[in-house]
Amino acid sequence: MECPKESIYRKWKPSDPDVLNVHHLHIWAISTTQTALTAHIVVKDITHMHEVKHRLKHDLQDLGIEHATLELELKEEHCDGHCDCCEEQQGCDSDTQPYL
Repeated sequence: MECPKESIYRKWKPSDPDVLNVHHLHIWAISTTQTALTAHIVVKDITHMHEVKHRLKHDLQDLGIEHATLELELKEEHCDGHCDCCEEQQGCDSDTQPYL
């Protein structure tokens, strides 16, 4: 099954108010019938971390991805002045590019 990164970006970012950004997104085939994914997800806060992860994994299952590893991060954690994935410069010390 083909699952382009752009579909995941479009599904998560605008529709989930807790997701600020997605980066280091990797998708690959485990076999001819199974797809895996890893991603770093920048969230507003970790208060509802388990609910956010559950929603995102449910979205991936809808796209046919059963094997996912999601690393949730706060914007302050991933932007240390070396990021190139922030949608906005919130928490960033340097010029950045949008993630999509």
